[in-house]
Amino acid sequence: MLDVTDRMLTVMNVIAPGQMAGAEKSLLSSAGALKRAGHRVALVVLIETRCPQYGLDLASQGRRLGVDVIGLQVGGRIDLRL
Repeated sequence: MLDVTDRMLTVMNVIAPGQMAGAEKSLLSSAGALKRAGHRVALVVLIETRCPQYGLDLASQGRRLGVDVIGLQVGGRIDLRL
């Protein structure tokens, strides 16, 4: 088994949030705990154009925890033209 107790980890979470509920609360809790443990944590928040407030709220809470937050504005559908 890999022992990571003495190593700094880099963890990136990606989420398209809805109202603050289970997934969002769990993500913030784990991100905060990892940050307090000395790891580097990044949170990629997909900010949907049809309801941006959910993403903006989650991004704001992530920043208050001291994690790196990247907000990506996206439409409500997958764009395969990339």
